[in-house]
Amino acid sequence: MNKQDGLELITPSRWRSECYGYIRVSTKDQIKGKSLEMQKEAIRAEAKRNNLELVKIYSDEGISGTSMQDRANLEKLLKLLDEGETVIGYSVSRISRSVDDFTWIVKNLNRQGCRLILIKENMNTENPYSRCILAILSAFSELEAEMIKERVSDAIALKQSRGEHVGRIPYGWVLANGKGSGLKEVPEEQEIIARIRQLKDGLNGATPVSLSEIARVFNREKVPLPGKTSEWTHPTVSRIYKQKPPATKGRNNNNVFDGHQENSNN
Repeated sequence: MNKQDGLELITPSRWRSECYGYIRVSTKDQIKGKSLEMQKEAIRAEAKRNNLELVKIYSDEGISGTSMQDRANLEKLLKLLDEGETVIGYSVSRISRSVDDFTWIVKNLNRQGCRLILIKENMNTENPYSRCILAILSAFSELEAEMIKERVSDAIALKQSRGEHVGRIPYGWVLANGKGSGLKEVPEEQEIIARIRQLKDGLNGATPVSLSEIARVFNREKVPLPGKTSEWTHPTVSRIYKQKPPATKGRNNNNVFDGHQENSNN
């Protein structure tokens, strides 16, 4: 037994034949072909190649790799491991795109006397060389994730600077000139928004009405429904009541387009 970075790295007396697989995909990964089934097949083949008995494959679906949050099955797997057992993953990015999280996982596996095999990188944390290389690869994986996030943020900022709407179109507005344009108000829906606020807030001296009661009134009066809803409900009225008006565009005194987010105190 030796020590590194303040953690005990346990070398088991023998490596057990049992192993577990772990896979993770986000929705975007599935679209790109990094599907759950593809990873499962690769893990089964790797276990067979190493003469290991694959006990179970744990998976987290539709989950980002940048955080350990909501990775319930990964946490469950790490807790049940016995000394000498092996975890097989498809790649560094399938385990985590965070350097800190990935390093924490590897160190905890080492401390438990377990090893991690990564198929794509052909790495095995049983040896120190692989642990060093994997730490470097994890750093690049995190860098890639940050660069993607930055590019998306830049693209959104560029669209907004051009007066294009970004994101979900709120009730009461539509695209002014199709895709790539700003928004314009829908008069009929704006009247409904105003009426919801008037009823809920008790404007003009009226008695405030609950959101559920507003829904009942709208259904009784057959007020036009929003989107694909089949009836007015408390959640629907609440969503419209709480939504913030979209960012607007106008010209300032220098004839330059500027935008601002209209605030709602409700």
